[in-house]
Amino acid sequence: MTKSSLDFDAIAAADVWVIAISCVAYVLFIWTPCFISLYLVYNRPNDKRSEKEFDQKWYKWKKQYMWHELAFRSHVIFVIALIVIVIFEKSFPTWARVVFPISFATVSGFLKYVSRKVENRVPSDDEKKLLYQS
Repeated sequence: MTKSSLDFDAIAAADVWVIAISCVAYVLFIWTPCFISLYLVYNRPNDKRSEKEFDQKWYKWKKQYMWHELAFRSHVIFVIALIVIVIFEKSFPTWARVVFPISFATVSGFLKYVSRKVENRVPSDDEKKLLYQS
């Protein structure tokens, strides 16, 4: 029987660097925006003047909501793909078969939480009209 190409024991040194760079990029593109958005949701004032200033100087709430929703939906796809992989790939260690899908599912839940919190700050069409009335 041949050994699988996805065997954890066969990770080369170059592969470790690719994995490390991927992990750093993951933290920068997923976790950092989540914490920034949550900080802004909980610490920004909600009055008209502050919202107008925020809307002109920072990423709009709608764009933040779309980013977090995209990240959430991508993670759902990752969870489904990981489940399929651990079902058919027998060379994965037992701990990885359990830890990877559960950790991605947990991150997906966190991303949905952030998405909902940011969605609450997205102004409706009527609120946008009032926001830019002078």
